[in-house]
Amino acid sequence: MRILILFLVILFVSCQSDLPPCNEPNVRIGLDCCRDGNNNRECDDREPTQIKFGTAIDISNCNPNLLEEFPPLPQTLLDSIEACPGIEDRGFCYNELFNLEAEKENPNLHICEQMAKPELYILYERCYSLFAAKLDNQCICALPYKYAPELAQTNCWSEMGKALSDETYCDMLPRIDSSTYVSYLRECYSTVAINKSDVQICSKMPDFVGRKWNCYVDVAVKLLDPSVCPQEYISECRGFVDKAIREQ
Repeated sequence: MRILILFLVILFVSCQSDLPPCNEPNVRIGLDCCRDGNNNRECDDREPTQIKFGTAIDISNCNPNLLEEFPPLPQTLLDSIEACPGIEDRGFCYNELFNLEAEKENPNLHICEQMAKPELYILYERCYSLFAAKLDNQCICALPYKYAPELAQTNCWSEMGKALSDETYCDMLPRIDSSTYVSYLRECYSTVAINKSDVQICSKMPDFVGRKWNCYVDVAVKLLDPSVCPQEYISECRGFVDKAIREQ
């Protein structure tokens, strides 16, 4: 699974570099050219008007200068990072350096700042969220990100929830009926519900998320017990559980 995710990230970053530049003041957001006045990696004409995060986790005592607690990156690593733009597949170069740091017992958060570039925004988001979960440090999610702050923080809370199997982190996600934020809500709550075999977590998803029945079905299939599903989804749960039993 990790190899597949790594391949998709490398492929996306590589494809991004092949796209034609956008005419100013437009910038590249995925495959589109559009304006992004607040630099949050969402086109201004599509984003919600206000983004509010949850309060389930107290971040009032988090140090906004948390990066200062990490030592500077070694010069050899900085030299390798600076060499990436001159390599044909620079996306692969950045990704390899990031993964080498992420595999360390105590990864250095400063490497995430090296990913604060428009063409590397996927790695930038992934960097902070992966380190936050690995170091079990929720304050990393509350950092004042230099790039795409709302999405980076959303991704961080979601990844911590999934990695630690704790829906409290999912409760921190913005309740916004937008495809980007809906996907984070659905994936976070569903993953935690499956990991904990607890359908009650599925019910915490806002109604506008849609396809909530998938969460109940996945838990029921894991337990091979359709009775855990609410009555409104019982037929779907029975069908998928019966299929799972036949395929055993």
